[in-house]
Amino acid sequence: MQQIYLKEFNNEEIGMGFNSLSGKAVGTSLDVGEITENKVAPGMQVQSEITIINSHEELMNKLGMSFEAQGRYGAFSASVKANFSESSSYNSTSTFLVARCIVTNSFIRGRNFRVKPEAEALLKSNRFDEFSTAFGDSFVRGLQTGGEFYCIIRVTSIDTKKQSELGATLQAEFNGLVGGGSFKAQYGEANSSSLTKSEYTATMYQRGGKGEQIKPVIEISEALQRYREFPIFALQNPVGYETEIASYNTIPLPLPTPEEQENFNLALRDAREKKLYYIQKKNDLEFAFRKPEFFEDLPAPEILQDAINAYIKLSIAAMEHGAKLSRGEIKPPTLFSPPINEPVPIKLKRITPPTHVTVPNVVGLPWYEADSLLKERGLNPKHHVTGILPNSTEKDRIVLRQEPEGGKDIPRGSDVQIYYNRRFGGGHRQETFEGISWKPPLKLYRATYRQIPYYGHFSFLYPYYYPGFIAAHPYVHHSPIRTVVYPYSMSYPIPGIPNYYSIPGETYPYKAILGEARDTPEEKVAEGFLTAAGEEAVNQVKNILGTINASRSVILILENNTNMKLRKVRENLQHGGWAVTPVWQILPVSTLVFGAMSASWSIGTGTEGSITYAGEGIELTIYWDNPYVGSNSCNIQLTGPKASKYYTNSECGSGNQAAQMRYELYPR
Repeated sequence: MQQIYLKEFNNEEIGMGFNSLSGKAVGTSLDVGEITENKVAPGMQVQSEITIINSHEELMNKLGMSFEAQGRYGAFSASVKANFSESSSYNSTSTFLVARCIVTNSFIRGRNFRVKPEAEALLKSNRFDEFSTAFGDSFVRGLQTGGEFYCIIRVTSIDTKKQSELGATLQAEFNGLVGGGSFKAQYGEANSSSLTKSEYTATMYQRGGKGEQIKPVIEISEALQRYREFPIFALQNPVGYETEIASYNTIPLPLPTPEEQENFNLALRDAREKKLYYIQKKNDLEFAFRKPEFFEDLPAPEILQDAINAYIKLSIAAMEHGAKLSRGEIKPPTLFSPPINEPVPIKLKRITPPTHVTVPNVVGLPWYEADSLLKERGLNPKHHVTGILPNSTEKDRIVLRQEPEGGKDIPRGSDVQIYYNRRFGGGHRQETFEGISWKPPLKLYRATYRQIPYYGHFSFLYPYYYPGFIAAHPYVHHSPIRTVVYPYSMSYPIPGIPNYYSIPGETYPYKAILGEARDTPEEKVAEGFLTAAGEEAVNQVKNILGTINASRSVILILENNTNMKLRKVRENLQHGGWAVTPVWQILPVSTLVFGAMSASWSIGTGTEGSITYAGEGIELTIYWDNPYVGSNSCNIQLTGPKASKYYTNSECGSGNQAAQMRYELYPR
C-alpha cells in the first residue's frame, strides 16, 4: 500500500480513519491540532486536454480512475464517476474523445495529529485487528478543493477515413486550432451521403459550479463552451474532489507487512483487468448486434447474443471476485478464475466503402434531382448553365448532358459536370391596360412618345410599353426590376445623366432596342425580349455601380418563380450600403435586380448583408459577402411552416466589383 495517495472525495473529514480495502471512511482515531491552507502557494492550478483514446484502460486513466490513481477497487464500485465511465459503452469500433478540465485550489491539510485515547488503548493491548476494523489502516490527512469536468464524445462513421477526420476536427476545435462550428459543418457534410453516414453522442460529468453552471450540455458547441469556462465556475463555487489518504505509519502505527499488501494489490489488479477486458468484448459485440450496417460477414444474431451473454456472466464474476477481495473476504488473496469458458473469438470486420462508383445517368432529370442522386453516390456535382432559354414555355433547368457519361466507373468523390439551360425571371403574365390586352414579356410594344420616370438612381427599361403618352393619373405597372406607380411628380437626375421624364421616341437612348414607332400594340414586335430585358436590368445596375466606383460591389438577382407575392420584412447591411435599393414587394413569377456596395468612407471593408422577404407560410433570406480580403460567398435560407413546398438555389459570382449573386425560389 502506498504511504500517501489521493482518492476521489466522498464527504470525508480530516482526521477520519480510512479502510483501504473497502475504500470507505471509518471511525476517527486522531485528534487534529490545526487545519490550514498552503500559505506559500495559494494560487489555482488548471489542467485541460482533449484526447483521442484507444483502449478502455486509457479511458479510465484519462478519467483519473486508474488503479494507481485510486489504489483500491472499492473506491470504483461506489463512485458516481465509475458509473459515468461505464455508461460511455467504450468499444473499439468507434472513435472516442475525452475532454477534461481539472481545477485545483490551494490544498487544505491537517497538522499535529494525536491518537485518541480509545484508539491508543487498542494499540497498547496489541488488538490490531480490532483497531483496523474500527479505524482502518490509514487516515484522512488533507482535502483538495476545486472541480473537475469530463466530456466523453463517441464518433462513428461507415467510412473509417471520415470517422478519423471527424475525430481530428473535433479535437482541433476543442484545442482552438479551427473555428467554432467546424465539426458540425463536417458532420452535416458526412451525412449527406449514405456512404459516409455518421453519428455521435456526448456525455458529461462535472463536479464544481452551481445553478446554471451545472446544467447538462447537449450540443458539441455547449460542451466546448463549458470546457473553456469551467475554471471560472470551479473558482466561484468549488467542491472537495480529492482526499489525501496517509498511512498510519506516517505517525507511525503498526500495519500489515509489505508482502501481504503486495499480494492483495496483485489479486485486485488482476480482477479489475479481467473485468475491463470482458466489458469491452461485450460492448464490441453489442455494438455489432445493434449496428450491423457498419460490419460485414457477421455471424448469425443468435451467435452474437450467446457470446454477449457469456461475457456478461464473466464480467459479473470478475466484479464479484474484486468486491470480495476489497472486503477482505478472500484470504489469502487469489487471482480470478473464470467460472465458464470464454466464447470463441468473433472477428468484427468493418465495411470498406468502394473506391470507385458507377456514374448514374442524370440527363433529362431536373437539376435538383440530379444533384441529390450524384451526392448519394458519393460524387461531387458541378453545375453549368449553358444558356438562357429562348422562350418561357420550355422546362427550366433540365439536365442536357453530363461529363462523364452515365455508366462509367470513376473514383468516389470525383467531380461530375452537369449542363442545363435556365431562364431569367420567367413564367407567363398577361394584363389589361385601358382595354388593351398586353402580351407576356417576350413582346415589346412600340411608341413614338412615352413617359418614362427616372426612378431613384437610374433610368431603366420596362417589359411593357403603351403607344402614346401614359395618362397622368395613377396606374400600377409591373417590371422585372421594380413595381412602379405612375405618375412621378418630381425626379432627381444625377449630374451627367439626363432626366427621362417625357421624351420623344427618336431621342430615347435605347433606340437600338426599341426600333421604329408603330401605331398599335399588335403590329410588329421584337422577339426574345426576356433575354434582352434580363441582361439590360443587370447592365443597368452594373452601369450605376461603375459610376460610383466602389472598391467592392455586388449585383443581386432574386427570382420568384412561384405564384405568390413576396413582401420585404427586414434588411441588415453589416458592411456598406445600397447602390440600387430593393423594392418592398416582388410579384409572382418575376425577378428583382438590385445592388449593394462598400462604403466610401470605410477603409479595408467590403459589402456584406442580408434581406428577408415573406410569403404565405415562408420567409426567404438571402445573404451576400464580398469582403475586402478573401473569397466571395452567398447563401439562401428558407424557413416557415410551408418551406417544404418550395426549394431554393444560390450561385455566387466572383470578382471585386459587380459580382453577380443569383438566388432562386421554385415550387416543388
